[in-house]
Amino acid sequence: MKYLCLAAALTAVATASEAATLSATSVNPSFITDFTVSFDDTNADGLLQFTEITSFSGLKIFGTTYTVITGAPPVTGFVERGGDCDLGCTFWNFAENGLSVPISAPANNWTYTIDGLDATIPLPATLPLLLAGFGALGVAARRKAA
Repeated sequence: MKYLCLAAALTAVATASEAATLSATSVNPSFITDFTVSFDDTNADGLLQFTEITSFSGLKIFGTTYTVITGAPPVTGFVERGGDCDLGCTFWNFAENGLSVPISAPANNWTYTIDGLDATIPLPATLPLLLAGFGALGVAARRKAA
């Protein structure tokens, strides 16, 4: 049993977050500007989650600058819903520093790209984990048989 715990611990240590940037390009730049969100993909799912945000570029909507994201809508393939965006929400929510009343903007005001994520799993990291897992199962089976 302790070998299985060791294999699980090795897996947890080998999982690292990856820094990435979501770029949102405005489809109507005369009213709403582009923005970027930097995040650490801590669960390696390739999606921005609200709790992973590390920085936000800010944006202007009708001339007012917003510097805080308070809610993120689900954007298929890019973003998972989070913050003050309730179930069924399709809007980004932004606030000015120091103001508690956010403004909402529909997610379809932008097109999205994510840069910085590496979709490949490096062999040097996976092979030792695979071998450790098989070794732990073998040792556990051998102890049980004895």
